[in-house]
Amino acid sequence: MLYSTNLPLVLVASFTTVLAFSNTSPFVAWSSVSTSPLRQLRPVSSTPHSSEVFGKFLSEIDLCEYDAVIVVDQPGLHASDLRTLSPSSYIAMRLHDSPSSLQLPYVRSTPDATNPIQDLASKVAQRCGSQRLSFPIGTVPDTLDLESKHVLSLTMPALVESAGARKRSVAEHEARLAGELERIERAFPRHLVIFSGSRRQDDTVPKPAPSGGILARYQLLTPALITSLLLALFVLVPIVLFGISALAKFNHLCASSRQRASMRREKEPIGERVT
Repeated sequence: MLYSTNLPLVLVASFTTVLAFSNTSPFVAWSSVSTSPLRQLRPVSSTPHSSEVFGKFLSEIDLCEYDAVIVVDQPGLHASDLRTLSPSSYIAMRLHDSPSSLQLPYVRSTPDATNPIQDLASKVAQRCGSQRLSFPIGTVPDTLDLESKHVLSLTMPALVESAGARKRSVAEHEARLAGELERIERAFPRHLVIFSGSRRQDDTVPKPAPSGGILARYQLLTPALITSLLLALFVLVPIVLFGISALAKFNHLCASSRQRASMRREKEPIGERVT
């Protein structure tokens, strides 16, 4: 499902925690001008692949009409992080008040180590002949060349915290981003902002699930398990069998002894049995 123009960020909360989508990042965008393709962008599934989303962006939206395309990348960002932002935060207000906006909470990342949001910035700059400039958040210069189009790549600190510390980091990073974007938006009235997450450098690249049965997916026959099976087969089983055999022989001897005693009593004269 896609949620687009004039939706407050608080609606992102409805996307999260119902199902846990691993290996996904949110993708939000807003434009200073009304853009029907941005409002009408429709991925096939509720968890589209990043290649599908960025492919539609390049093919269905005239990205060259903007004086500046600002691409913001935050490694480790999840949809639940955006849910913690106040409805009065900068991002929430921009998504609510902009003429066109887009919110995709769960976009699956690529299976390799590439950064799709940075690839998108490179392709836009190449297509539009724009200057591409990259800055860590907080280092964007006060003056930019207003005579040419720009693709500005802003990199935010990776989110590595959890619980309350993570919520505070998200709020602090968002406040720093707001100051940068307000200056850029004033310099370039026709602008498009794209904000997305990416995989952290310390994250492992997910491996595709192997084909085959359960033995192909899991290592069931571990050395410890094999040793236990051999011990049970060659030590415990013979002991149990020996015990059963000995018990059977003992029961047989007891039964034979009782039978012989009974036969002797039957052969004795009646008078001799009375004491």
